[in-house]
Amino acid sequence: MIATLCKEYRPMVVFGLLAAIFCAIGLVLGIFVIVDFAQHANYVTKVPTAILSVSFVFIGILNLATGMILGSVVKSHRLQYELEVNRIYDQYRK
Repeated sequence: MIATLCKEYRPMVVFGLLAAIFCAIGLVLGIFVIVDFAQHANYVTKVPTAILSVSFVFIGILNLATGMILGSVVKSHRLQYELEVNRIYDQYRK
């Protein structure tokens, strides 16, 4: 329930955190692939790990983009709400 509220009111924080976690996992796995590449005369023997690493970083970037888009949508809805409240307040004040 708390996660849902955070996602709906602060999507950039939630999706940014997920993006950081996925990118960190991808970078850690990528370090193992790079070390393996350096040790085996410029040949990657851990191809599944390399694919997994790239996939995690890609998912992290997608999460970041999703957070940015949802953050702008939430900001737009808040602005519309404030404008509507001000319009109603001015209407009943007269």
